[in-house]
Amino acid sequence: MTDIHTHILPGIDDGAKDEKVSEEMLSALYTQGVRRVVFTPHYYGQHRSPQDFLKLRSEAYEKIKGVVPAGMQTALGAEVHFSETVATNTDCGALSVGDTRYILIEFPFLYDWPATLLQKLRYFMDETEKIPVIAHFCRYPQVRKNPEILSDLADMGCLLQANTSAFLDKRDKGLVFAAMRHGLVHCLGTDCHNTAERAPNYMQAAEAIKKAGYGEALEKIEETMENILADRYIPREKHTPVKKFLTIYK
Repeated sequence: MTDIHTHILPGIDDGAKDEKVSEEMLSALYTQGVRRVVFTPHYYGQHRSPQDFLKLRSEAYEKIKGVVPAGMQTALGAEVHFSETVATNTDCGALSVGDTRYILIEFPFLYDWPATLLQKLRYFMDETEKIPVIAHFCRYPQVRKNPEILSDLADMGCLLQANTSAFLDKRDKGLVFAAMRHGLVHCLGTDCHNTAERAPNYMQAAEAIKKAGYGEALEKIEETMENILADRYIPREKHTPVKKFLTIYK
């Protein structure tokens, strides 16, 4: 299994505070059957340049590379907060997953996204030749209010990443399972930050997905994430829009 969204690197963001916590998180993921992990610390363009971030990320990785469990493949990436600074800085393309064409993008946590957000995302895609993987889509108020925007993002060529916690959370599981039914979940990530309230929970989510009858979809998601790490082209899959009726997603 693959975890494409983690905050395991120590001391670089609000994730693991030190090497000991990083090692515990890696061990937990390995125990849960995860064999491929992408390290994706937060990147905010207004705080530092991509070059400075890459230096800090490299230093953090050097601290823990010796404790990565044998048989676990790792890759370096970033969770890139999409802002005006990022949209117009082609150097941010260097923050992709490994040396691939795929980049993990976090959108603003606003009830209403700016009208130009998707236009700026398209510009970023064209200028960097990167394919966005939209992080934890269930967390955005804009998506919970208007889930049809997921189809708009998929039509643009974006991939959609769901947090494993969404399949276990009473508030989010209606939306995330609806998105799965409509072919709009392409990647999974624990978005783990520590070993307490935001600990790795991959196995629990995988079991919930299989129990709900989506074992085949889970296999397809895993195949997609393997293709991302191998930098293979991922053809667009058929999907249909998620609709919201009051508090029900269909």
